[in-house]
Amino acid sequence: MVVAGTHKWLFGPRGTGLIWVAPDVLDQMRPRFVSFIAGGGAAPLSPGGFLAFEHAFALPVAVALHQQLGRARVAGRITQLSTRVKQGLDRIPGVTVHTPADPGLSTGITCFSVAGQTHQQVAQGTRFAAREACVSS
Repeated sequence: MVVAGTHKWLFGPRGTGLIWVAPDVLDQMRPRFVSFIAGGGAAPLSPGGFLAFEHAFALPVAVALHQQLGRARVAGRITQLSTRVKQGLDRIPGVTVHTPADPGLSTGITCFSVAGQTHQQVAQGTRFAAREACVSS
């Protein structure tokens, strides 16, 4: 089984994902609905208690976009952006980039640490910086 969110890597709507199950193990699967709403009712059907049609319609469009662009073009853009962020982070004093600089040895995920800060402090700081950038633009 492979489970993947589709918001960031496929440009799908937030809260969408894909599940692929090998046909020979499908009979071993037991479907479950997880609700983030207490009280029952329609809540077990989805996290919001209803089918979000915009998600159901938007995800196939996101897949079609990726098919139109082609795997090589998408991978090339991810490599370009990943390389740019690694180079930028590497210029910041106190930041250590842990992901290899060589694009052949890394993917679209960049790991780094900041001297004197826990990972929670770094995550909180990036959320604050992103929020401030959205407000000021």
